[in-house]
Amino acid sequence: MASLVATQHSFGANSQKSLLGGRKSRLDDLILTSSISLAKCSLAAIDKVINSTLRELCKVEDADHAGWSFIREQPNTMGYFASDPVDRILDRVRQLDQNDLPWCRSRLLKGHVVLLADLSALPFQAMTDREYLQNSGLRSLALIPTDASDPTRGVLVLLSRRPSSWSSNLGRQGALLGSVFLGAHARKLAYEERENSDSNIRNILCSASAGMALEDASGTLLFVNEALCTMLGYTELELIQMKCVDFSHPDDYEREALLFSQLFSGERRSYQIEKRFLHRNGTTVWGRINVTLLRQSSNGSRLILAIVEDITSQKHAMEKLAASKMEIQSLASRLIQSQEDERRRIARELHDDIGQRLSMVTSEVHILEKRPLGDRRRSLTPLKRLGGELDTLVSDLQELSHRLHSSKLQHLGIKWALRELCEQLAHSGLRVDLSVDEKLEPIPKETALCLYRVAQEALNNALKHSGANRATMTLSGVIAGYRMIIKDAGKGFDVELASEGLGLISMKERLKVLQGVIAVTSAPGKGTEVVVLVPRLDYPTLEIRETMSASSK
Repeated sequence: MASLVATQHSFGANSQKSLLGGRKSRLDDLILTSSISLAKCSLAAIDKVINSTLRELCKVEDADHAGWSFIREQPNTMGYFASDPVDRILDRVRQLDQNDLPWCRSRLLKGHVVLLADLSALPFQAMTDREYLQNSGLRSLALIPTDASDPTRGVLVLLSRRPSSWSSNLGRQGALLGSVFLGAHARKLAYEERENSDSNIRNILCSASAGMALEDASGTLLFVNEALCTMLGYTELELIQMKCVDFSHPDDYEREALLFSQLFSGERRSYQIEKRFLHRNGTTVWGRINVTLLRQSSNGSRLILAIVEDITSQKHAMEKLAASKMEIQSLASRLIQSQEDERRRIARELHDDIGQRLSMVTSEVHILEKRPLGDRRRSLTPLKRLGGELDTLVSDLQELSHRLHSSKLQHLGIKWALRELCEQLAHSGLRVDLSVDEKLEPIPKETALCLYRVAQEALNNALKHSGANRATMTLSGVIAGYRMIIKDAGKGFDVELASEGLGLISMKERLKVLQGVIAVTSAPGKGTEVVVLVPRLDYPTLEIRETMSASSK
């Protein structure tokens, strides 16, 4: 290690040699004592031991101040240890600023020792350094860098306001002492870095939106975050006093226990399952859990990180979807059965009523055919009766045809089709007051047919079940489409208790095709109101939902 040693101006060479030799021995003892103390002391005591050693170094080297600092390519320090409080002047010196001490700083960055017994020993190119040190009241200094490949070097600093006799061994011994300091300080920084890292990890876990927990091999919780507490309904203090089995659903225990054992046997590093948890209020919470085996903790036990995502709403949605699929399957079966029943009813009506009547007309026609041609007077009365019967048959067939399909709906529009429907119901005992917005036409065929069938079903239900003899029906336009309201003042029913019949289900299914909705309001003794909303086919889906919702209020 290169060094600059100022020329010593003194007398008594032997005395000087003896003095320097004594310093070397005392400095060796100080280095040994410091090494042992720093190796044994706690991390919290490292700074105290370094400062104490620097005070002893001042006594050994007869210096006014001793310190240990860091120096980098960039002019800043990472910390400073001193033998005494640093005054304003020494504070600038110990920073080894580029503007104040450029020559000293450049040599230190190259790993060179600077030993100045007197400022007169500074070379001409160190004029800036000499002027600054003189103005600071200093006469001598020793700057000893620590060997390091890192851009940051430790520097041992000795300052004096009078000329000093630095020994030629001070560079080597000072570098050794600085290395002892550097090793202890590096141990402290490594611990602090790990603590900061653990703290950062903890902060990440605490602020995560998913539930997170650390547990040991026995399942005891060591840490839980707020998201997990919210998910399970417990406080953090309550959870860390529990084990995972305490809030896991018992039916899922065996399945996860197998995966847990495989985790610790080394067969897998992690696993993911969907399982149930028991909320504090007794309800069941579904979670998707990712479990990973981590490093050993400070006491040698293995740690497990569990990340839990609350999927309760997803599970409920899937259950509703499955129930809807089952309902659709049941509906399809019921609709097929209903179609078959309707076909049998029509077939029975054609056979037992219209068919039999046609058969009788046919028989009477055959009888009339056998009468003599001249016997016309006797044939007039039967012919008139047969003509009336045929007219009735035609009317009955037309009525049957209208129930199956309205020709007026196809050719004249929904207003006339609904009028005809109301007239038919009036004959059956239910008078319907109809109001149709004149500005509605033309309505698309699919929408008109849907509204007609829903009205037909709702009014037939009112006729069969309400006990009312009057009802109202209005059809009007809204911003998003069409609204139909059917009311009766009949006996009503409890909507919450009543199960949906095939009629209501079929109405919902018809409306669903056109993204329409239906709402039924009723109560015992207060009649029934059916509100139907069908959007225009060209209206944006999102706006339909908002507008239709507002229109139904």
